[in-house]
Amino acid sequence: MTLASSETFYMLRDGHGVPALILLELKMPGMGGIEVLREIRADDHLRDLPVAVVTSSALESDRTSASAAGASDYFRILWLWTNLAKR
Repeated sequence: MTLASSETFYMLRDGHGVPALILLELKMPGMGGIEVLREIRADDHLRDLPVAVVTSSALESDRTSASAAGASDYFRILWLWTNLAKR
């Protein structure tokens, strides 16, 4: 499912199906990834859903913010592609 971040969050919150995992980009238009993550963690029905941040950001502050907001894991896109290519 690829939708604007706020639209996706509201669909999840309103019970339109819950995935097994969310891959979340931090830098999105509208509601940013950290805000989406905080909303997921604050919701009783979604808080235990694994959320992996997959981002192009190289900022350590983004990694720290994602971790503090409850990210299950954090991958930089460059790292991800480099390591997937080794498989």
